[in-house]
Amino acid sequence: MTPLERRNQVVNSRARARFARAPLTSYPGWQCCPSLSRDGNEVAFTWTRPKQDNSDIYVKLVGTENAVRLTADPALDSVPLGRQMAG
Repeated sequence: MTPLERRNQVVNSRARARFARAPLTSYPGWQCCPSLSRDGNEVAFTWTRPKQDNSDIYVKLVGTENAVRLTADPALDSVPLGRQMAG
């Protein structure tokens, strides 16, 4: 193994140790379109809860289960692509 290959292997293993995959939500129903805050601590997403016919926008801290509903319109709600939510 060349020194460059060894360095890349060490860098990649360190990155894997710092960043682990984890689900952002585990709610029943359908979740879509997650958008992380700039600092990565919050996630906004659309969620259609079971037995509902529309989606609403929710936000929650990453690593917690308590989400706050931001919209309650009977129409379908979604976070526009390329737009940021105030934080």
